Amino acid sequence: MNYAFWPMIFHNSIYFMAEYDMYTAVPFRNRERITFDHLVSMKKPNEKALVRVLRDGQEHELSSILQPIHPLVPVHQFDKLQSYYFFAGLLFIPLTRPYLHQYGEDWYNTSPRRLCERAL
Repeated sequence: MNYAFWPMIFHNSIYFMAEYDMYTAVPFRNRERITFDHLVSMKKPNEKALVRVLRDGQEHELSSILQPIHPLVPVHQFDKLQSYYFFAGLLFIPLTRPYLHQYGEDWYNTSPRRLCERAL
């Protein structure tokens, strides 16, 4: 499982978020704040999460079951050989993070933007 960027998502978050809703930081200890992403990453898969939101000046308490997100692009492939497909003289390979890392240390900025967007 990849928990690198957005570890879990509310499976019914479509009902949680109104058009202009957003999440940022959550109050924590003495005047500290942590990101909502970090708070969610501390939960286990299939755990129920209670969320209190302020919408239209009213406080609502919502609940949801957290589910892991399966990334479209694999982060690591330690136990698999690279697969490829030749067709009409063209070589096709699956998009993986190790492939993007071939663009160098700053692969996020140097790789083709569309590939990078799909990887994240």
